[in-house]
Amino acid sequence: MPNHCVRTFAFRVVCLVLLSTPCLPLSPQVTASEPLAPKPTLSVQRLLDEAARFADTDQFLDSLKTADQALDAAQKASDLPGEAFSQQARGMALQELKRTDDAIVAWQSAADVWVKTGDIPEQITALVHTGLLYSPDRKREPEHLFAQALALAKSQTRRPSAVAQILQDSGKAFADEGQEQIAFNYLSAALMLWQKYMPESLQRLETLNALAKLAGDCTILGVTLEDGPDLEKVKRSLSSLQETEKQLPDSLEHVEMLTVLANRSLGRARTSDVHNFATAKDYASRAVKLATRLAPNSALMVEALHALADVENTSGVFTSTAEPAAKEHYLAALQIQQALAQNGSSRRGQLLASLAEAESKQTADSARAKAHFEEAIEVGERFAPISLWLMAAHENLAVVEDDLGDLSDARSHLEQAFRIRQKLPGKFGPTLVNLGVHAVLEADFKSARDYFERALAISADIKHPTGLIRGNTVGARKLC
Repeated sequence: MPNHCVRTFAFRVVCLVLLSTPCLPLSPQVTASEPLAPKPTLSVQRLLDEAARFADTDQFLDSLKTADQALDAAQKASDLPGEAFSQQARGMALQELKRTDDAIVAWQSAADVWVKTGDIPEQITALVHTGLLYSPDRKREPEHLFAQALALAKSQTRRPSAVAQILQDSGKAFADEGQEQIAFNYLSAALMLWQKYMPESLQRLETLNALAKLAGDCTILGVTLEDGPDLEKVKRSLSSLQETEKQLPDSLEHVEMLTVLANRSLGRARTSDVHNFATAKDYASRAVKLATRLAPNSALMVEALHALADVENTSGVFTSTAEPAAKEHYLAALQIQQALAQNGSSRRGQLLASLAEAESKQTADSARAKAHFEEAIEVGERFAPISLWLMAAHENLAVVEDDLGDLSDARSHLEQAFRIRQKLPGKFGPTLVNLGVHAVLEADFKSARDYFERALAISADIKHPTGLIRGNTVGARKLC
């Protein structure tokens, strides 16, 4: 299957996120002062609901036919919102039917209709998803669309909270796609809106958490974000959290802030100061304890458990060990995540990969680790096919297979990791080193020399390899 077909399948989830209501309740003070989101006429809405039901059961041809009927009804009734939503429903169905070019036309048509209505949040959604549908070898068109959407987001709007939520969701989608700079641009723009209109909100903290994880990704990839006032504002916002946290009452906002601080401290511990492991564990433990009391089956609880497990999985970074509790906390997070997203999610894949990494550090758990890595990779190929954590999962599975003597399978996974790595920004020398080391193990010295020479040409500071370098599944989420 062509790569862009795999990517667009993953975007179905992103589409549903951006077209749905916000993940977190918006402030009544803000939403009360904003105009309501546009809605289609009742007759068109019924058809759109039916198209959505077909899509939910993977009957995409029927979904497309029903969306076509909705489009015809909307055009006859001069229902512009109905026309735009119908085009978006068509785009989603066409995407699933692997008719990518037609899906692009449908989403662009929706964007054109939203221009007529003057609804900026909906224009941004349509422009972003038009751009996301392009294959990786066509960069100019999506770059123009993403820039156009961001410019709209920074213009005057009567619905700032809706714009901020769409920017946040889009930024997370870009981060999953390995587009770190665009992700930062969108997330920082969302942060500026939250700080202006909802400075004490949970949404602001959620955006900061996304930025914290993004910073960790950039460090691991060797990507430097563009310097400028937005970057400085984000740094100041993150730095101010430690003092703010001490003044917060027990609340969902407090859980989110503790999780952000845990991620930030863990990133620092990995890259500079190991004493931050204790600080990270304290923040994450407090987040889990508070979430257990306030929201035990929520996405916030998953986030807090994930942070705590990552600290426990990483605290023995210099001895390649993991605290026993790490596996317990990953499994608890997985159980809640499965209930929250029964059809699967990128978060589930990340949790499985991190669980497998913890298991792989114990020889007795090698077979279990292999099974969990394979499951994580299957999820990743659906929801985040070009992502840092999926690349690391392939590399870590190769380490396990190498230990089990499955050299052929190990090489295959290293090659898959390299294919993903080439599509991510930054240097990919360590992945070439892994391929070189493995070629030596297979006595393929010609290939090994080629891999090592290519690695050295990319990065002169690579040390002499003595074994496979583990992928950083856990670190892929952290702030340094």
